[in-house]
Amino acid sequence: MRLKIGLAAILALAATQVMANPDQAIRDALKTMNFNVPVKAVSESPVAGLYSVELESGRVLYASADGKYFVQGSLIEVNDGKPRNLTSIAEARNIGAVINGLPQQELIV
Repeated sequence: MRLKIGLAAILALAATQVMANPDQAIRDALKTMNFNVPVKAVSESPVAGLYSVELESGRVLYASADGKYFVQGSLIEVNDGKPRNLTSIAEARNIGAVINGLPQQELIV
């Protein structure tokens, strides 16, 4: 009986740790897949349980809190029948920041 209670406590603690730190769970999952693009930031998306993963390249993908599921594509929000592509908005902002951060002598105009 003690073994069952101890095992249940360990499993509950592990699940709590994943939920407490989705940033690390997502980064660890990407490492195990040999995903060689650096992650800039992980943050909550407007969809419950789905996290936005901003890559150093400026691109965005989405992941579950435990890092088990990843989605690459557009997240579209619809308000009053009007669609808004949240992924395109985030990527435009991020890629603009990457370009603005390049030294001027490296730019081809």
